[in-house]
Amino acid sequence: MRNRQFLMALTVFMMAGIVVASGCSNHQDTVETEKKPVIIEEESTHHNTGKTSTENKKNDPTISSSSGSDNSEAVLTPEKGDELGGGEAETNVEPDSDAPSEEEEPIDMEMPEIINYQPSEPRLMGLQIQQQSKQVTGLYGKPNREYVLDADMNPITVYEYEGFSVGFDDKETIVFVEVTSEHINPGLNGLHLGDLREDAITALGKPNTNTDFVMNYISSGVVLKLDIDPKTDEIRSLKLFAADV
Repeated sequence: MRNRQFLMALTVFMMAGIVVASGCSNHQDTVETEKKPVIIEEESTHHNTGKTSTENKKNDPTISSSSGSDNSEAVLTPEKGDELGGGEAETNVEPDSDAPSEEEEPIDMEMPEIINYQPSEPRLMGLQIQQQSKQVTGLYGKPNREYVLDADMNPITVYEYEGFSVGFDDKETIVFVEVTSEHINPGLNGLHLGDLREDAITALGKPNTNTDFVMNYISSGVVLKLDIDPKTDEIRSLKLFAADV
């Protein structure tokens, strides 16, 4: 009787053990099943952390771009200036080839007081024919350029200044004066290169010669010649020289 009861109790105990073992196995499967999304979330968290680390590496040049514990390599794109040690990026500005060129400015030259033109003493730039070279340099200083015009047996030495030039013969006396810029005062009673024919008549009076191309004022064996543009009636050149040249 006792043996039978013992066998029944043992059987019940073994069945209970089987039930418990089966429950533990099911529970373990459930735990592993539930744990899998947790692992995915941890991997996602690790991925996010790696992204943050990559961003930190961009800001900190001392951090290496690769890690021995991570098989993936962080690819860093250097920001502007990082290649030069974090300095500011240089900006190359190309000149605008279509930009309008600056207009010619008036010549900034301190001009001496000069005597204006008078028919009895014709002058240009305050200078007269037959004056000496030292009188020119005494008034205007040393020329910017000096050169010689070979004219057969009578070479002419030219002193070139800003806006005008003076020619001398072999005796160093003036043989011509020529104005080349409209921005200087030639000493013609307010008349300038580029003014109109009628302006010349107002400033100098009636010329001895007046054609479509030229106006001549002749006095005391000296000629003041004004070349005229026939289309615009503008004065294109001003020159003083001896009448017998």
